[in-house]
Amino acid sequence: MKLLIVDDEVVIRQGVQTLLEKSGFPITTLSEAKNGKEALRCIKNKLPDIVITDIRMPVMDGLELSKRLSSIHPDIELVILTGYADFQYAQAAVKYGVLDYILKPISQESINDTMMKVLLKHSSRWSDDINSKWMAEINKIVSHIIKELLAENKLEMKQILDQWKAYCFHHQLSFIKIKKLMGYFHFLFKTKMITYYNHKTDVETPSNNAFSIDDLFADYYEYLLKQLNHIQQNRIPRSSIIIQQVVSEIHHNFADQGLNIKRLAEQSNISNSYLSKIFRETMNVPITQYISEYRLEMARERLESDKETKIIDICFACGFNDYPYFSKFFKRTYGVSPLQYREKVRCQIS
Repeated sequence: MKLLIVDDEVVIRQGVQTLLEKSGFPITTLSEAKNGKEALRCIKNKLPDIVITDIRMPVMDGLELSKRLSSIHPDIELVILTGYADFQYAQAAVKYGVLDYILKPISQESINDTMMKVLLKHSSRWSDDINSKWMAEINKIVSHIIKELLAENKLEMKQILDQWKAYCFHHQLSFIKIKKLMGYFHFLFKTKMITYYNHKTDVETPSNNAFSIDDLFADYYEYLLKQLNHIQQNRIPRSSIIIQQVVSEIHHNFADQGLNIKRLAEQSNISNSYLSKIFRETMNVPITQYISEYRLEMARERLESDKETKIIDICFACGFNDYPYFSKFFKRTYGVSPLQYREKVRCQIS
């Protein structure tokens, strides 16, 4: 994608350019202009996809530039740079189709968020020169990497990235082509992390300064490791909340024979392997064992309080779907069969 930065201050233009270069998004051309009039000339020659413009400038300000662009180039995405004091003035540009506003001082996070809004608005627009076969392959690889990343499987994550690298080598792609594909790869990664997993990729984006394919993939693996570390640091309190919710779900729905780790993981929006990992770490017992033992405890209590219902019906009512297994499990845990336990309770009462 092609960008144009419009600001009368050289320092601001250079600062925005640096932040954009660090953002990791697929930017092919970065141009500059010092006012709206100069920007119009540049737009005529360069036809940028995105214009990031200051609101107050000499000769022609950002408001007038936005007005003219909305009529002659409505397909160009507009982003306004503004100070807090000028924000209300800047909002007047909303009628010209401005996509976003960035408040000064400009941060990496604000640039990243704005770029994500632009990319998500028309994602296919930024990948027109990538054929459907490559897009499908990248989508599959990114989904697998995110799955292992969220499950904190470092080795598997590295193996998948290496497979993608080998795939590119196998098809004899040039360094420029791979770098372009990695731009789309990273865009898809950030999009999926936010859209489907509600994880903001706040760590520093991978470097755009690689001069070889090996360096490119090494930089991206380093980025994934930083992302993994960021997730681990922020998951400690979140893990506790997830386990509380999962335990509550087990306690409320133990009678449902369809209750299993797959369903619990989906409800928590995490992978089976990650739920299994954090459950064992928190509860000191595998989740499947916890479910079975809780169901067994509920069946034991039912045998004590309910003297009329058949034992096989209690078995099924407590979530078990195999009576012989239930009977063996009960005897192994409590030393007597379910029938013997019920008779023992009756004798104690009488």
